[in-house]
Order: sequence, then structure tokens, then C-alpha cells
Amino acid sequence: MSIKGSPYACFRRALRSGSPTLVTAAASELPSLTLVDAMAVCLVYAQHDSDRFDRAIVRWHARFCLEARGMEPGTAQLALSAALALRRPEAPAAARVLAEICAQHRLGRVTDLLRRWAEKR
Repeated sequence: MSIKGSPYACFRRALRSGSPTLVTAAASELPSLTLVDAMAVCLVYAQHDSDRFDRAIVRWHARFCLEARGMEPGTAQLALSAALALRRPEAPAAARVLAEICAQHRLGRVTDLLRRWAEKR
């Protein structure tokens, strides 16, 4: 471990920086990302790197569907539509929709992240 902290601490600092390059590098040092951390990465990409966002949000959605208990196809489709809209002008509204879906599926940390992000926009 470096003097600057654990790989996870470096990852958190990279997220706060908002730099997709730093976030990607820091994430690659971690053994895995939680669903909430993966969404945090997607939110950085949504603002600064649409190519990375497209790839990351599809991976996030697949994992979301696996982790969300009792996911129905229509809800999964709505979640993907809302997730894709995170890089569009209507991103705050999309984040609130996605946060509500996450709340219904007991994914509280993702819900909180999305709500905080929407409030800042």
C-alpha cells in the first residue's frame, strides 16, 4: 500500500476528481467493484466520456438485473432506458426514475448515490 492509501481510497479520490482517465486507472487496481461503485464510474463517464459510458452502463445494467431480486422484464427495460438517459439533458429526471427502481429492489446505496447525483444537477 502506498503512502496515499489503499487502492479503494485512491479509487474514491479518483471519483471525486471527475476524471474518467483517473477513475478507469483506479478502478483497474481493484479486485472488483460493487454495484454502487460501478454506478459511480458510470456517472463520471456520463459527464465526460460517452464511449466509455455506453460500454459501462450496459455492464452495470446486466449486473443490476442479476442483483435486483424479482426484476420483471418491463422494469428492467425501464431501468435501462433511464440509465441510458443519464448522459442526456434529462439526466436528473432519469436518475430519479432509476433511483426509485433501485429503491423498490432494496438497492439502497445505489438509490442514495443516484438521488444525490440528481440533486447536484
